[in-house]
Amino acid sequence: MDNKWLETLQAALDEAEMILVGLGEEWEEKRLFKDDAAFQAGRQYLDENDLTWLIPAWNDYCLTRVDSKAAEALDNLRRFLGEKNYFVISTSASRLIAATPWHEGRLVMPCGTSDKKQCGSDYEKKVMPLTDEEQKKLFCLMEELWKLSEEGTDPDQQAQAGGIDLRDQANKILGTCDVCGRDYRLNTVYTDDYREEGYLTQWNLYTKWLQGTLNRKLLILELGVGLQFSTIIRFPFEKIAFYNQKCRFYRINEKLYQLTPELREKGISVSKNVVDCFAALC
Repeated sequence: MDNKWLETLQAALDEAEMILVGLGEEWEEKRLFKDDAAFQAGRQYLDENDLTWLIPAWNDYCLTRVDSKAAEALDNLRRFLGEKNYFVISTSASRLIAATPWHEGRLVMPCGTSDKKQCGSDYEKKVMPLTDEEQKKLFCLMEELWKLSEEGTDPDQQAQAGGIDLRDQANKILGTCDVCGRDYRLNTVYTDDYREEGYLTQWNLYTKWLQGTLNRKLLILELGVGLQFSTIIRFPFEKIAFYNQKCRFYRINEKLYQLTPELREKGISVSKNVVDCFAALC
């Protein structure tokens, strides 16, 4: 691994007064499942059976079945940032990102996270964390879907034959709201009527923190961010870097690493997978 970019990054980190960190889709490690028939079959089942709200849970579960370095890379990134004044924003709904012990209050996940659930009412507690028991049941359900997908068994045909009805279990696993009567769903963008209340408190802290970056030595780390939710990180980060004359900008991405002409003088692009980069840190 060429460490030249890392040496300059370390110097930029040492000089920076504030660090803005954006985490994107590369952290979900979907590259590990590119040619995996079971992963694709399970995902297709969710897409075709009105169960897209389970996609983040499916992604989280599948990562436990492979030699993923995402957790190690996230911990290395956290230690790399140290006690600096940073804020992390993520377009991924990965539970690994949510579980990483960042500085308290310094993470916002606008696309939601699979460790919270929501209902469809305007009830005061419409977004709440999953219980340990709910998380365990959700994991077991995804494990069953993987087993069927790996065997090439159609979940609906299994249910008709008297086996486990995955759709029925999925619709009951998180419970039912006692106000609106609707089944709870994961609080992510993959859920219809996504409830933004789950992240708005952190978003307000984030926007207030951003205001304090003006005329400060700011280091922007855009790490593994694609174009799926470009209005949350990629385009706003470019704008912030353009107007802040004291900014240094790093974009690390395996495929979408290119910089705009306006940022080439203050930015560095690294055409590497971000998980590999930070997993290799000592």
